[in-house]
Amino acid sequence: MRRLSGCPRIHRSDPAQAQLLRAGCPGLRVCAGSTGMGRRPVVRVVAPALLVSALLAAPALAEEKKGTWETGFLLGSALYSKELGIDNVNEYGLRFGWYWKPAYELELQYRTAANSHLKDENSTLLNDASVFFVKPSRTFTSDSYNFRFVINPRNVRRRLKPYVVFGYGLVTYAADPKFGTNEQGNVRGYPITLGGGIRMRLLPHMALRAEFTTEYERLDIYHNEHLSAGLTWVFGGGGGAGGSADSDGDGVPDLIDRCPDTPKGALVDSRNGCPWDLDQDGVLEGLDKCPDTPRGWPVDEAGCPLDTDGDGVPDGADKCPDTPKGAIVNVEGCPTDSDHDGVWDGIDKCPDTPKGAVVDPMDSPTAGCPHDADNDGVFDGIDQCEHTPPGATVDDKGCPHDSDGDKVLDGLDQCPDTPKGQKIDKEGCPRVRLDKPDPQVLQNVKFAQGIELYPGSDAWLQLLVDALQYWSDVSVEIGVYTDSKGSAASNRNIAQRRAEVIKEWLKNHGIDPKRAVAKGYGATNFIADNETEEGRDKNRRVEVKRIAGDLRRHPKPVQEETAPAPETAPPAPEHPEPAPQPPTAPAPAPTPGPAPAPGPAPAPEPSPAPAPAPEPGPPPAPEPSPSPAPPEPPPVPPAPAPSPAPGF
Repeated sequence: MRRLSGCPRIHRSDPAQAQLLRAGCPGLRVCAGSTGMGRRPVVRVVAPALLVSALLAAPALAEEKKGTWETGFLLGSALYSKELGIDNVNEYGLRFGWYWKPAYELELQYRTAANSHLKDENSTLLNDASVFFVKPSRTFTSDSYNFRFVINPRNVRRRLKPYVVFGYGLVTYAADPKFGTNEQGNVRGYPITLGGGIRMRLLPHMALRAEFTTEYERLDIYHNEHLSAGLTWVFGGGGGAGGSADSDGDGVPDLIDRCPDTPKGALVDSRNGCPWDLDQDGVLEGLDKCPDTPRGWPVDEAGCPLDTDGDGVPDGADKCPDTPKGAIVNVEGCPTDSDHDGVWDGIDKCPDTPKGAVVDPMDSPTAGCPHDADNDGVFDGIDQCEHTPPGATVDDKGCPHDSDGDKVLDGLDQCPDTPKGQKIDKEGCPRVRLDKPDPQVLQNVKFAQGIELYPGSDAWLQLLVDALQYWSDVSVEIGVYTDSKGSAASNRNIAQRRAEVIKEWLKNHGIDPKRAVAKGYGATNFIADNETEEGRDKNRRVEVKRIAGDLRRHPKPVQEETAPAPETAPPAPEHPEPAPQPPTAPAPAPTPGPAPAPGPAPAPEPSPAPAPAPEPGPPPAPEPSPSPAPPEPPPVPPAPAPSPAPGF
């Protein structure tokens, strides 16, 4: 190399010599020496070597995989920041990377750009602006070394795919001619690299990369931009040398694979690499766990038919796709309702509910179970008498019975076989309750002076007759009490006579005298104060008390009335209508006459009543009907029809 005027030839790498010469020869530039262009020959040697090695490794693999290596070169333009004050120039470089995952690559990149002319005296590359005017034709060469992190898209098998780049590195700027000691500015930086690019696969082993990056130098607050394009080759990653590339691993080389993104495990056509779907459910053969799904049926990710409502019938065949969970369905997927109560079988807690019954809704813990608001055993919806009192006996329609017709319902009626028409209390029993152990006062049974009964007493004595006729085996004591006026003996005497009068009255009304004991107590067992008229009136009373007998024995007037009916019924159809009518009319007339004599003997209720039976006939002359038949007490009472019986 030609030596400069007045300066010895010095080596660029010897700064001591350069400093001495500058001191003696100010303004002179350092001679280029043999190392001024030393870097470019290195690049020129390395680049072809890498290119040759990449071409040799080209058939290794078709696409980036885990463990794949990538090498290549780039050409482009360096667009420098105005703070550097140098021209934009072309650049070239090399890159070498390794895929530690298909989507992530670690990469080293070298880039150089030469002959960028200094054009601004305010360049940050200068320490003294006067240097620019002394030598304005100075040029720079930049060298960049970057460690980069490349992020590829998730689908790494696309032929055309973008990527982004993050990096950090070193960049240097070398001047030609070289700076003096006090002239050099900031010629070294540690920029952060950000950018992105597109990788387009040209061949199974080769791709074209085009990218744009920006360098941010954090200290000098400048940034450079780079546009580049280049070729890269991939190799390694488990492929054998000379093997055919198969990106999706389906056994069909990429060069003929028309479906390069086939999922792993899918069965493909060996001619074009496209997967099969024989049942056309959208799930590829080889991945389809149910390959025989009928066409059109919805399937899940595994290719098996969906059953949205979980009833065991696939959605494609389910005509009732919204069946509630737990319901029993038929072959068409529709729920069944065996008892037709509106609650599906399987959910119905009471599957045998009678038709028409009102039941609990399907979302209830007792779904399908019937209601019984009045607790009569007949379900609501079937119950035609919904407000039956508790305890009453009902029929199949939920309506209560009243066997004896006394308006006290069976189940509540403590005397369910009371004779028809007999006066009863609220419990359905005769008002004189001989079934109670305690004595009862016969209210309003009063005597005038002596042993004469008040006229209104008959009605109350008739209630006692009703009770004795109902409890036909019971014997009673008739106790008569007086107030304290008079002597004890006279009171006891009058009380006894009055008791006998009542017994006689009962006898005359069909009651066997043996069933009544007359007892005159007189002035004893006071229940009120004898000092007042009101108290004395209460003490003058008649009490009746059960002393013996079976309370379970009752007359059966209904059976006796119905018995003669069938006897008279048959002759009517046997003869013409006019013939049977005359004999039937006189028949009842003679019957009462002879009835008193034979009637009392076989009477089942009052067994010892043969003698007294004829006596009751004559006294109640106005009403002979009750005398012949003690078991028919309803027609016996002559006067007690209007009886207001508050106390019994």
